[in-house]
Amino acid sequence: MNKKQENRFLALCAAIVLIGLLLPFGVFAAWDKALLAGPHTQTAAAGLGAQAVQNHTACVLYDSLHITGVDIGFESWQSGGWQSVPVSEESLQRAQNALQRLAEAGLLPQSDLPKAEALLQNSENADRQTYTAPGGLIQIESKAQEPLSGQQAVLCLILTGENGIVYFNYQNGGQLMAEAYSEEQLQAYAGLAGVQGFTDWRLHTPAGAARALSAYSEAAQVYLVCGSGYSITLAASSMLPQTWQSICEAV
Repeated sequence: MNKKQENRFLALCAAIVLIGLLLPFGVFAAWDKALLAGPHTQTAAAGLGAQAVQNHTACVLYDSLHITGVDIGFESWQSGGWQSVPVSEESLQRAQNALQRLAEAGLLPQSDLPKAEALLQNSENADRQTYTAPGGLIQIESKAQEPLSGQQAVLCLILTGENGIVYFNYQNGGQLMAEAYSEEQLQAYAGLAGVQGFTDWRLHTPAGAARALSAYSEAAQVYLVCGSGYSITLAASSMLPQTWQSICEAV
């Protein structure tokens, strides 16, 4: 082997080693992309039924609980999986559209809508933060001190990539807000969360929460909660049937 052939041989060996190092990352990236995009074939194999696997919200919630480990709830950005990103006009507009849909559905009192919107618009007095997580989730949070009462007003929204509202918390400076939610309002929230296509919802009143109403769909493996009082909380989460059964037995 002459010098020129030897150099070509060494270059080929180096290329093979490099491909061997890079290939797993490319494969894993492809797996991640396939896992978190629809249809969720990996999710279906993991335990969701045929109807749920075609539902974007049900798949995202299931993946967050069982695969990516991303928490969905109040200030869940403090847990793993969430990444801070710059506040953008697009994210603020998505949040404002969500507030308007909540008000139109009667889940956010119309009298509180301007105050909630002000938390998004007031960049001087409000501390606004945005975070993203796998599966297309985005969390928009804003806090501001009430000038008269000194109480803190808080707004937290978590949206799916299709703008399903899987979490909403609003605190208006310690003031009592909405009345207890009705079954009709819970159904309205199911629509806003993106799981309105399921028909096997079973109503439930959480223990010790007189102003809260919840429902579970085994077909979707989704648990919904609507609670009101000194704050408004709407939440959608993935839940296994056996977990739901344990909740019912505990009542």
